[in-house]
Amino acid sequence: MSSGKRLSVLVAVVFLAVFVGSCLAPQFYIPQAERTSPSYIGSAHKDRNLDVVLEHFILPNGSGSWVKDAPWYELILTIRNASRETITISQISMVDENGIIRPQAESYQSLSRMRQQIEQSATSVEYAGVATEVILSAFLPIFAGFGSRAAGGQVRQESNLMQQEFARRQIQSVSFIPDGSGRGSVFFPLHRNPREIRISYMTGVGQSRELIMSLSSLKDTPSKEKPTGEIETPKVEAKLEVSTSIKEEKGDLSVKPEY
Repeated sequence: MSSGKRLSVLVAVVFLAVFVGSCLAPQFYIPQAERTSPSYIGSAHKDRNLDVVLEHFILPNGSGSWVKDAPWYELILTIRNASRETITISQISMVDENGIIRPQAESYQSLSRMRQQIEQSATSVEYAGVATEVILSAFLPIFAGFGSRAAGGQVRQESNLMQQEFARRQIQSVSFIPDGSGRGSVFFPLHRNPREIRISYMTGVGQSRELIMSLSSLKDTPSKEKPTGEIETPKVEAKLEVSTSIKEEKGDLSVKPEY
């Protein structure tokens, strides 16, 4: 083989390795510059102890989303202690149309669908990298598999970025002193037609209470029967209803403080 043909083969092999790797690398994480601003809802809810504002309801691939095809609903809330005693949040949960109570996802790992998707993608890239190296090693032992290895690194990097942002966006406190407040996200696994958000909390004198935030006024509520890409952002035509109730309950904190 002439030197000119060898050079052509070398260039083609390097290009193929990089191209294959880049095609195999999934892209879930949406960079800040490519995101759209979430629609502001601004619905206020209160009882004798808490003032809560539902600022945003972010749906998969909707405005404000930061992960493609995310397997969660993200609600951004502001919570303020309106009482004269310390309030401790016990749990934040979502209720679907069948009355099933679904606690918030405490961690990125708890949303298994996304985790499995990332792991399967990483495994596919690694296997493809091995195959690419075997095929191309006869031509280019040093550079074979470079692109596929880079793709595998990209998958792991995206997974790390998503885990870090997931943790950073969550509400960071469970205890609020009088007039204390906090703002952040709560995440829930996808399910059909969410109807309520329930915030369970303990008062300073040990009473268990619950603030119920109705979502019945939201139009086009999400449905799992629709493909992810077709879910529309809910629109509010009226103020959401608020009701409160007192109940005795036991349970672990669903939101863990990070200092």
